[in-house]
This record gives sequence, structure tokens and C-alpha cells, in this order.
Amino acid sequence: MREYVLRGLPVASEDLYERYKFGVKPASIRAELLRLTQEGFLEQPHTSGGRIPTEKGYRFFVDKISDAIYGDNVEAPLGESSLSLVREFNSGHLSEFVDRFAREMKIFSMGYEFARHEMHSRGLGEFFRSMDFTNREDFCEVAQDLERLEKNIDSLFAGLVASDLPKVFIGSESPVTKSRHLSIIADRYDDGSGKSILVVAVGPTRMDYAKPMKLMKAMKQKPKNKPK
Repeated sequence: MREYVLRGLPVASEDLYERYKFGVKPASIRAELLRLTQEGFLEQPHTSGGRIPTEKGYRFFVDKISDAIYGDNVEAPLGESSLSLVREFNSGHLSEFVDRFAREMKIFSMGYEFARHEMHSRGLGEFFRSMDFTNREDFCEVAQDLERLEKNIDSLFAGLVASDLPKVFIGSESPVTKSRHLSIIADRYDDGSGKSILVVAVGPTRMDYAKPMKLMKAMKQKPKNKPK
């Protein structure tokens, strides 16, 4: 999973054998990949070629990431850039936050303030550069999905509750998009005074899930030291 997310190329048993010390021969790795394919976690686009994840495989991958980030309730370590993003979000400057969020995460991002029906979105250029389109139909479907997402943002917002976990929709799991090439990470933030904000990260299914998930968790945590 990590090899495919990183490189965007079908992963073969020989690749895994050369890059990792599993202590087994390529034939054993090949047999394991075949079993995972039969169980629906992987698919093989071309005969005798490498394998890529299915939606079921991505779901397994994201659930493992989620367990690692949220399972022990330990604060996820963040770099200074991500901490600065959290401060930007806590400052209440939603437009500036969405712009930086899109640039630093290299995804399409949206921020929606429910009470005022105020929408901010950024990052379409980065988003389309990250997509692995194989034909025009896929491109058109994704473009239509992005339009559909903005029109149905209220529906997405209503389906979320303020909790410790963002919702991750992979491909056909999404209630507001149709493309199998898209993943959506969304979370709702209520400040206790009636103000609610929805933050949405949209990227290819082959996206770096951990980075935005760690950041969105940190955005739920109260600052330890408030400026005087």
C-alpha cells in the first residue's frame, strides 16, 4: 500500500523483495499478493504485471492509519509548518487557513461555516496535478464530482457530528461524489458557542492520508498556552 501511494506504479513481488527484508523469496511474496488479490484487497490491471489497491485495500490501509493516530489518544507529533496551520485555524481566519491547507497538503481543500453559509475553497491546480487520469471520461467525472460536492456541502455537513475522528470516504463510499478515483476526508468543528465549521480535504485515492488526518486531529485539541 505504501509503495503504491508513494510511487503510483503497480507493485510487483520483485519490487517488494528488493526494497524490504522480508526474509522470504519472491515466490512467497507473489503467493501472498495473489491471496490478497483473491480476497479483494488488491487488483492486477495487467496479466503478469504488478498489483494496485482496491477500495477494500484502501479502507484497510486508512483504518490502520486511523488506529495509529487515534487509538492511543496520544497527540500526533507535528512539524512547525503544521503547528502554524493549527494556529491559523484557531485564529478564526478560515479563508487564509483553507489557502495554506491546500498548498501545504497539496490537495483540494474546502472550509464551510454553517451558520453563515460561507464557503472557501482552494487547491484545484494541485489537485488535478496529483490525479492519475487514464482517459477523458475520468477527468470529466471528477470535475463534475467537485461541482456536486460544493452544491451538496450542507448534506455532507449534516451527516457529520463533532467527534475525535474525521470521516474518510474512499471512492464509492462517498455520499456526495461518484468517482472511484476520489477520496474525501471531512471533519466538523464546533467551538461550543454555536459556531460550526466543516473542513474537507479532497484528493486521489492514492493520497497521503496520514498527513491531513494528523493535522485535523490536532485542530480538535485545545491550545495548551493561550496568548496573553
